[in-house]
Amino acid sequence: MKPEFIRPIPKCIIAKIQRLDKKHCPEQKGQYRAYSYLTAVRQDLVKITVAVKNKAKKWYCKQIAVHGVRSEKCLAKDMRYNYLGGYSVGWHAEGLYKEPYGYEDGEWYPANFKYFNLWTVLINPEYVGRFPEYRYSAYQKFMGKCMIEFLRLYEKYPQTEYLLKLGLHSLYNSKLVLKRVAADKAFCRC
Repeated sequence: MKPEFIRPIPKCIIAKIQRLDKKHCPEQKGQYRAYSYLTAVRQDLVKITVAVKNKAKKWYCKQIAVHGVRSEKCLAKDMRYNYLGGYSVGWHAEGLYKEPYGYEDGEWYPANFKYFNLWTVLINPEYVGRFPEYRYSAYQKFMGKCMIEFLRLYEKYPQTEYLLKLGLHSLYNSKLVLKRVAADKAFCRC
């Protein structure tokens, strides 16, 4: 995945994020909030994480991370991960701060997938249905943290579909159970 393929946030997605943000944070103040949406970049399903903040009765929204199903690295921009403190997002480009922080330069940087994968509310999970390879993945029944991690696991172990359809949500990411289901048909009947 390359940074030049990332498009700006569509207006319909911004409207959905605004509605959901007003529902989740009615007072519209405090620290930033994060949401994510699914889109396609070069025939690859990606999750784009956005940060939202209010200041002086204005609403700001910016892209901060991009995770793809088939890419090993993610892309992060204007965001810093601190092991003890969580995530920091810079807002200098939007005019909220006078001086930029050291990590805030507006460039997309490759990063480790797990460190910049925020646990966020997914705006449009139905977008997965547009990809024929995930049609039978039981994504509608998924109740975990990250849809992208689930689809990566589904590509490796298609048996996750059976576990989700049977209601075994706590076992869908157990690789030991998935390998056993793939190897032993008698185990599946139990």
